[in-house]
Amino acid sequence: MKLVSSDCVILKGQDLQESDLLVTFLARDRGRMKGVVKGSKRIAGRGVGSFEPFTQGVMHYVERAAGDLVSIRKCDPRPPYLFLQHDYRKLLLAGYAAELAHLCTIPPTEAERFYLLLCGALERICAAEGGEALALIRLGYELDFMQALGLAFNWHACCRCGARIYHREQGRLRLVAGAAHQADLTAAGVCCPACRGAEGGLLELSAGSLAFLAAWRGDPGGATPRPTRLALHELEAVVTGHLIHQLERRPRSLALLPPLDELLGGAGA
Repeated sequence: MKLVSSDCVILKGQDLQESDLLVTFLARDRGRMKGVVKGSKRIAGRGVGSFEPFTQGVMHYVERAAGDLVSIRKCDPRPPYLFLQHDYRKLLLAGYAAELAHLCTIPPTEAERFYLLLCGALERICAAEGGEALALIRLGYELDFMQALGLAFNWHACCRCGARIYHREQGRLRLVAGAAHQADLTAAGVCCPACRGAEGGLLELSAGSLAFLAAWRGDPGGATPRPTRLALHELEAVVTGHLIHQLERRPRSLALLPPLDELLGGAGA
């Protein structure tokens, strides 16, 4: 049996029988995988701390002749993200990021993209200072995650008439119409002011929220603008709502996350 080594991020660990551990991890070259660590809970267990969720490192394992589980020999952490446990909000957000990777089928051909996406999110979570930074990390990760899945929300053209939502002016995205728009989760796109409807299921998107999104996501090299409570409230409803609608399930860790506008602290509306 050949020993295989892969860069990985630990997604989840759970007890298996009396002394073993079942570990789910995202391998950079293979995608999501599961493996068993024999005897990990004994006093002489092999580096059980290396299998804490969000730990990034090198996984050493042996593939079994039958079945999907691999036999894990050890994990060399680089570094473990154990210090996330000292900040409850960061810990919850890291758990949410890992759960999204755990929920989806990631083919080996796309493994590195999702691995780098998750590692980048964890590093930003660790370095974040304040609730506003955490709010934008979450929104950005959700947007990038859905794009990686090929399920991106269409912010650029009206999902009903095809009219442009934004145009470029001096290299920056600007709203074509400075009025309220709507989001249609069923159509995975924005409705322009001319196509606004009164039917149920449409979410409000103020001009300010769309302008913030353009300044934040449309100008990566520029300074990050300050979001308002309204912008975070509306964008959370659309971005997270789109994710839930497309995945056809609600991630369990979402129930523990605070609303994004509550993370903003004393910022104005």
